[in-house]
Amino acid sequence: MKPRASIPWLAAALAPLGGCTFSDTPEAAAPTEAQTATLLAAAEPNPFSPASLRIHPLTHVDSLPGRPGGSCVIVLHFELKDRYGDSVKAPGLVRVELAKPAQGALAGMESRELTWEMPEFINADENFQRFDTPTRTYRITLGAPSWVCQDAATRGAQWLKIRASIELPAGGPVLRDEYVIQ
Repeated sequence: MKPRASIPWLAAALAPLGGCTFSDTPEAAAPTEAQTATLLAAAEPNPFSPASLRIHPLTHVDSLPGRPGGSCVIVLHFELKDRYGDSVKAPGLVRVELAKPAQGALAGMESRELTWEMPEFINADENFQRFDTPTRTYRITLGAPSWVCQDAATRGAQWLKIRASIELPAGGPVLRDEYVIQ
């Protein structure tokens, strides 16, 4: 290849670099220890603490075959998110309720059927064991009576509503969500 023949190729390859700029200004001076201490003192202690709880659509009712009398469970998946929308872990007291439409009541009325309270989520090691890394959710298997596993027509209800909440330590907020299982 002749040297002059490679000039157009070289120009084409260097053309995208035309938008790049190089700075002549000196780099900003590193902060002093006093400035760093001031920044640390003013920093928010935990900006990544949970700001919301969301019951994940992976939540479902399941039956575990092979157990005496059959075994009905609700597999609850919920996630905690910080104010930036990222999944986080946090200790706290978890409460779960299951409701269904109330019999003979006005439309939209419901009755609370089951309640679970899980103080084990306060302990960091127990909390960690309940976290499902691939889905970035907490996964809890809740034992339920057999009528929960029956289909909607047999159960006499068209839906089940699950509510979950977590009470965060040190007077933090109580985060809540609800999800309809059909």
